[in-house]
Amino acid sequence: MFNLLSNVDFMSDHENLGHKFNSQEDLSTLNYEDSQNDSSITIANDANAFNTRLERRLIDDNTPQNSKRLNKRRVKSRNSLNQNQNSTQNGWSRGDLINFQFDGTNHAQNNEPAAWYAKFSTYTLEKCKSGYVDSHCHIDYIYKRLKINGSTSLDDYWKKNEFTIPEAFDGAVVVFCEPYAHDKFKIYHTLLQQKNLVGIFGCHPHSAHQYTDELEASICRVLKNEKKAVAVGEIGLDYTDRSPASRELQQQVFSRQIKIAIDNDLPICIHCRDAEDDLHLVLGKCVPSSYKMHRHCFTEGPEAMQRLIDKYPNMYFGFTNLVTNPSASKCIAAARQVPLNRLLLETDAPFFVPHDAPKSVKISEPFMAIKVAEKIASLRNIRLDEVLRAVRKNTKQMYTL
Repeated sequence: MFNLLSNVDFMSDHENLGHKFNSQEDLSTLNYEDSQNDSSITIANDANAFNTRLERRLIDDNTPQNSKRLNKRRVKSRNSLNQNQNSTQNGWSRGDLINFQFDGTNHAQNNEPAAWYAKFSTYTLEKCKSGYVDSHCHIDYIYKRLKINGSTSLDDYWKKNEFTIPEAFDGAVVVFCEPYAHDKFKIYHTLLQQKNLVGIFGCHPHSAHQYTDELEASICRVLKNEKKAVAVGEIGLDYTDRSPASRELQQQVFSRQIKIAIDNDLPICIHCRDAEDDLHLVLGKCVPSSYKMHRHCFTEGPEAMQRLIDKYPNMYFGFTNLVTNPSASKCIAAARQVPLNRLLLETDAPFFVPHDAPKSVKISEPFMAIKVAEKIASLRNIRLDEVLRAVRKNTKQMYTL
């Protein structure tokens, strides 16, 4: 487990495929499902396979609600290719990634974004006066989309692509929340061997329909045996149309995983989309008010944030590079008001590319979390190092690093 105070002890204490984000941005995860003829996990490698399987489920479960979802998806599929091709927004959502075929050219050695990547070298310890950690990223998603071998370390991947890693970047909390990421393929084994990475494990609400006693046992084994497992997540509720599981099933799976966290005395990383009231309902039933929780990728406004702070004083709020997008008004308003002692930086990589990135940059990387801190410092008219010192302390407290 990495030491957050290394190198700085001397320092002083959406859904919208048109590339615009709002509180409803499309945050669908890449989905996977068990093969009917094989107990192994079949991984969807392209948009057609994903859409075909989801539409088949909606057709088979022929309820009025699913019929509306199916029609909506088909209309969106027809329209998405023509939507807002001239948009200046560079950030990509999970839904964008599903419909984007990586060709191996979105790397730092490309001529166009080279100068932009090079600017990360300016984030030195002398300038930042504190190191920083990305509190939430999906390296397995990056590897899967770029077809990178799972035995490749993050450092090797970055060196191969000649990324300029800021001197102030201290590491990342890596999320493994898809069924394939646990016992089946053990991709986390290789990644967590890197000294400045730790992991959190759980089942994303988009995969709640795959949650079984066997998968739960697998998650529990990882939490017990992996020394660098620091939390349960990301878990929660997602009521957008990209989540195949019913609301009732999601609540059940969420509750079961909360119990796992409490039984193992581990903090919780929460995913919540369009489900604020039910989030409060489940947390009220299952979680002590003093429990440590990370509301990941917070996109709601100040009112929703304050509602959680009032009930859960140890709730932290993760902000991504969505905050760098001028159209994300609710997120920006919350970032201006979030107490500094409740703030976490995250990229949610490979999603949410910084707004100032060249259009050819389609993948966010963990070291880009510094852009979140820089934007929040600007919004609040305070120094960057003030934000970084506060966030460093919060990350250490949240994940016991």
